Amino acid sequence: MLARLSTLAGVTAVHVDVTGQAFVITASATADRDVLAADAARILGPESYRLEKDWAAWETPGSLNDGTWISSASIRQLSLLEARILSTRWGAAAAKRASLGRIAADHLTLSLRSELVAEFERIHAGGGVTDRNWFKRVFPSAFQRALDRLGTELDAPALEAVQASLRESLGA
Repeated sequence: MLARLSTLAGVTAVHVDVTGQAFVITASATADRDVLAADAARILGPESYRLEKDWAAWETPGSLNDGTWISSASIRQLSLLEARILSTRWGAAAAKRASLGRIAADHLTLSLRSELVAEFERIHAGGGVTDRNWFKRVFPSAFQRALDRLGTELDAPALEAVQASLRESLGA
């Protein structure tokens, strides 16, 4: 989402708040702000709206670097950190359920990490998503690719246990 907004004519920076619901679009001095607002609304969807100037000033006290607003580069880094955290948590839970040894558990976690990072990268390359449950659509295929990378390292009962654990991690 931030990447798509960043490509609009006249945009010099884009930040999102920690909820992912509010955006600050910084424009060049020569940008037509009304055109920019209309272009941003097309990207953000029909329920988006432009804040009045006084409201926008209240929403952005101090600077955009106060931790309230996040840049697209920071969002990408947070996504990579999230992939690392999720792969570690889910890999450990699946390895425990399948009674995997340390080496197999490490291979599973690293394989998951690689595939989750790839999914996050695809999402960012595509300009982001607005659907809060996007991961429920794409992570199952990432899980399968991670397991495919392990080849024959897991026997059938271990594979079934790992698959069940990963499904449960998504609330399935």
